[in-house]
Amino acid sequence: MPFSVLMLTPGQPSSNPRLVKEATALIARGYKVTVIYCHWVNWADKGDEELRQQYPQIQWIRVGGHPVEQKGIYWYTRIRHRVYRLCAALFPASLYLQQRAGIRCYGELKRTSAAHPVQLYIAHNLGALAPAALAAKRNHSLYAFDAEDYHRGQSSDGDEESKRAKIIEDRYIPGVVYLTAASPLIAANYKKHYPQVDPIVLNNVFSLEYLQPPPNPYQSGDRLKLFWFSQSAGTGRGLENVIEAMGKMRSRNVSLTILANCSADMKNYFASLAQGHHIQEEQLQFMEPVLLKDIFVIAGQHHVGLATEMGLNTNYNIALTNKIFSYPLSGLAILATDTPAQELFLKENSGIGRIYKRGDITGLVESIEWWLNNPAELNHCRENAHRLARESLNWEKEREIFLQTINAVLA
Repeated sequence: MPFSVLMLTPGQPSSNPRLVKEATALIARGYKVTVIYCHWVNWADKGDEELRQQYPQIQWIRVGGHPVEQKGIYWYTRIRHRVYRLCAALFPASLYLQQRAGIRCYGELKRTSAAHPVQLYIAHNLGALAPAALAAKRNHSLYAFDAEDYHRGQSSDGDEESKRAKIIEDRYIPGVVYLTAASPLIAANYKKHYPQVDPIVLNNVFSLEYLQPPPNPYQSGDRLKLFWFSQSAGTGRGLENVIEAMGKMRSRNVSLTILANCSADMKNYFASLAQGHHIQEEQLQFMEPVLLKDIFVIAGQHHVGLATEMGLNTNYNIALTNKIFSYPLSGLAILATDTPAQELFLKENSGIGRIYKRGDITGLVESIEWWLNNPAELNHCRENAHRLARESLNWEKEREIFLQTINAVLA
């Protein structure tokens, strides 16, 4: 009889590539896999449905309702969540309240997970950690935690969210059978808090199935195309600096594509900012979110991938985002801010990009113009990035670390 694994998340599968990669890796090795999740954003519904169709051997279970399909339970859980958050603010030391204030579908995740006995529960995102631990306790099983972020560092130190994360982590992380972390610095921070746990680095890399053809050489006189993507675009993400830098460049032969969920007000904000810096309309392009596989195709039509994290909190300083691992598969050079995690990454993977200081517009201009005026150097970075994607920065390599970990704990 195959081993059974249950993955749970307070978000949606199509917005959590790490969960999907792990789930599909397990079914390919013969494991029985269940995924329990909650509605988060409407734009992810299409992707969730495609995953259900593509991987029918995975049991996909959505709990907590839906704003269109299951309005009653959805709005009940939203109101309940609001009440728990108010109560948690009054009683900040209460584990009971903090667990329920963290996510909308806490009760539904906990009950449904507990009703599905498996050998191993894997929590993706902090909100799933308590339900996974409690389900494992009820069914005399094991539980693990995937720390894609450094959760107590996702907000200001000492604020309500940070304290909530610390309470939940302190209660449940010591009991995990393993902990995976999405960057070396996230792993190091959790090791510092929990010396008895040995975090395993599992980078946010993607499958070679998304590898694009070798990049076409950039030639002098071509428009230099910059690319940035995320689930959503907003202020404080470093895009303002890029737009300002484009306005200060001597050449207007450069463009920026923003692929993200971007409200009309936010598009107007960026467009007005661009206009204020005398950037031509065709230099700034917006694209709506697309399926994961399409991101790499679109990225491959550009030259430079932007990783503009501003390090506004501890997590942003030590995390490595999906984008920095996506760009090499598309043959893009990387232009990144000097967060400690990104500096370490580009030091360990030299020759694939450049670092600039956060907020240093002059340095950003110099980096862009360097590549604009030195096509050979840009092409060298792009070729190196594409080679590293083929050789090491891919899920096929990282997947073996994950599967070895699973095999070790379930053997």
